[in-house]
Amino acid sequence: MIQRVCHTARRVRQHCTAVTILFVVVACTKETPKAATSAETTATMPAAATATMTPVVTMKQLMDEVFEQAADQYWNAVGSTTDKNGTVDHAPKTDEQWAAVRNQATILAEAANLLMMDGRAVNQGEWMTLSKAMSVAAARARDAAAAHDRTRVFDMGAELYDSCVNCHARYMVQKYPMPDVSPAK
Repeated sequence: MIQRVCHTARRVRQHCTAVTILFVVVACTKETPKAATSAETTATMPAAATATMTPVVTMKQLMDEVFEQAADQYWNAVGSTTDKNGTVDHAPKTDEQWAAVRNQATILAEAANLLMMDGRAVNQGEWMTLSKAMSVAAARARDAAAAHDRTRVFDMGAELYDSCVNCHARYMVQKYPMPDVSPAK
């Protein structure tokens, strides 16, 4: 069972690497949004318009710098490692470590909202549904970490992973086939 968990974790990491590569390809086809400074925004827009949110980074940058970082830290928080010396289980031990795991889930939940912004949302239908599913999964992951529940954190990691894959399968893979990420034999 533990070897299966390790195999699953390895597949998740390999898939994340493949997804990152796909985002690079997608990002190369997108124009980078111009980041406006706070002073520029205030000077050129009426007061009511300054509350409008504007993307600052590309989708690839958002995925690399926010989603991937937070997801990896969440996914790596609990699990088991098996090698020739045996199996070692790991999970947060202190309140501070559990808070760090909770914070990564919070980042994911809030970052999912960034996917729904004007300028990022691909459409108002399925894209919004999938983005909301990511936010909901991350909120549940946050609750699991807040409860210091190792098993739920692991299970919610799978739910988070599924929310990523569901979106990637629809919005990335159709244009860019997934590379084979099977473990080397």
